Parts: sequence; C-alpha cells; structure tokens
Amino acid sequence: MNIYNIYRYKLESFLNTRGCLQDLSPFYYKEDEQNLYLLAMKNDKGRLQSLSRWHDVFSIRRLTNWLNKLGYSADDVYFINILLSRLGYLFDIDNRERLDKDIFILYYTLQLVSLKGSIMSDKEKHQNYMLRFLCFELGIEHECYSKLKIADNCIFFETENLGIIPVKEIVSTIFQFFDVDEKNEKELLAGIVNFQLLSLDFICEDDDELFRINFNDTNEYLIYPDEFMSAYVKDKKVVFQAISDSFNEYQSSYNLLISNFIIINYAYYILQSRPKCLLALQKYISDDRLFSQIVTTLAYRKVGITHAGIEKLGLGDFVKPGLNERTRLFNLIYAK
Repeated sequence: MNIYNIYRYKLESFLNTRGCLQDLSPFYYKEDEQNLYLLAMKNDKGRLQSLSRWHDVFSIRRLTNWLNKLGYSADDVYFINILLSRLGYLFDIDNRERLDKDIFILYYTLQLVSLKGSIMSDKEKHQNYMLRFLCFELGIEHECYSKLKIADNCIFFETENLGIIPVKEIVSTIFQFFDVDEKNEKELLAGIVNFQLLSLDFICEDDDELFRINFNDTNEYLIYPDEFMSAYVKDKKVVFQAISDSFNEYQSSYNLLISNFIIINYAYYILQSRPKCLLALQKYISDDRLFSQIVTTLAYRKVGITHAGIEKLGLGDFVKPGLNERTRLFNLIYAK
C-alpha cells in the first residue's frame, strides 16, 4: 500500500478530470454519485466498500461496548469513529466542482507530510496548526479535533478517562476487537486497519521519505515549508518574484495550484507573525494593480492575515470587493 501514490492521484484528478486511470490496488475508487469517487477496498464478495464508511462493515454497537469496557467514554468512541472515517474522506475525489475546501485539504495535507522531516525548531506548532485546520476542512467537529495533538511525529487523542493515547494505539485496539468479535470480512477489516495506520503515518510519522509532487514548475520547491523559509531568509526577492509570477494569466492548472500554495505559505509562515513584511512586498512589486490582486487574495484566504490586518498596515484600499466561494481561488487569479 502506497498512500503517497493515492495522494498524488487525488492531486492529478483535481487538476485534470480526464486523467488516465491508475492501478492503486488494493485500493479502488467507487463512484458514489456522478463524478464523486470514494476511496474503497474490496470485500469478500468483490464489492467495493468505501473507507470513509468503514463502520458499515461491522457492528458499531458491539465495538462501542468493547471500547466502553476498556474505559473509553461514549464521546470518545463517537469522536474516534468520526476521525477514522475522515481518513478515507481525505482521499476521496469530488469532480463535481472546485471549492476552497478542496484546495485547503490538499494544502494542509502537503504541509503535514512535508513538516514530518522539517528542521524548524517550532515545527510542532506548525504541525498542530495544519492538523487542526485540516480536520476543520474535513468536517470534523471542534470538540473532536481539539482533543488531537501532534508531538514527536505522533498524533495523540485526549480521552475522557484514560488520558492521552496515540491514535495508532487506538486503531490497534480496534483491530483486536475485529480479531476477536468479527467472524466475516476478516481480510477487508485487516485492510481497513492497515489503511488507517498508513494514513496516520502519511500525515505525521517521519519515514525518511522526501515527498515531492514533481510537477514541471520551477517554483515548486517553494511549496515545501523548509525550502520556502530557506529561500525567504537567503533572498526574499526570490519569494516575491514567485508571488508575482502567481498572477501570470497563462499558467496551466498545475502552475496555478503551485501558485496558490506559495501564496498561502507566504501568508502563513511570514505574515502571520510579521505582517509588516507585506510592506516590503509592496515596495518590490511597484505595480498597484498586481499588488491589489495579491492583497485581495490574501484577504480572501484569511490565512495568516485578514482584511482587518491589511487595513492596519494602511493597505485596505488595495483590497477589492466581490470575491466569494464561487469565485474559487483557482479562478481568483484570473479575476479581472
């Protein structure tokens, strides 16, 4: 099982709705609705079972009773079920439309994967930020993701009665339930557990794999946190030029996604703690129309800096009204 390939395939599908099918076995994509594809595995009868609906394979009531006897509360079990369901949802492909949520899910996932091997002294702060907002975009309730924390490249869950437990340990406990209680779909259940463990490793555990999406874009290196920060420290004009290039109207869809990620990186890693750095970008750009496009994008994104924060810098007049969900960040760069 190579989770990295599944993420790459999701990226490709986001950028190219007519891309060639790939062999991802033992994973498959099941069309749940027209142009909505859920990551799935085959059951004993060869039918596809969605991994985001993993709880349909067994008795959730019996699992709840099992976990209750081990000291997990009803709320713990509810939140654990939600969290593990969203691991499948993380890789689902929705070709019905392109919304802000999709770009954020792709961005936060990439940052988490890249931060695993980061040399930043405060990388756990960034990991927990990305995890929190990834959970939000995946539709996980605040009461659930507020119980999650990354430390030492491991995701922990704060239970009500048992203290803080690694999520992978909870998944292993659930596998013990399957091994003892469930008589059917043994192979599928083992595959689901393995998928959940690999997904947790994918977004959190440092596996010494230097993950790259490998698009044909000279600015791609700036979407990875360590390389972005290194470039900014060495010569911020390199980053400024990449941001300027992000509004080139002749970009491919692949270039556009890279551009979006670079803009969000600048907002999060630089402007969040040093908003006045935006003034240096203004000086470099020296083109009011282009700078207006940049700050309007930043205000729309609300990552690292908000419209109010831009106004505090005396730059509020550069923010243009009229952007909304339907404009989408993808097409935002083409907005006139």
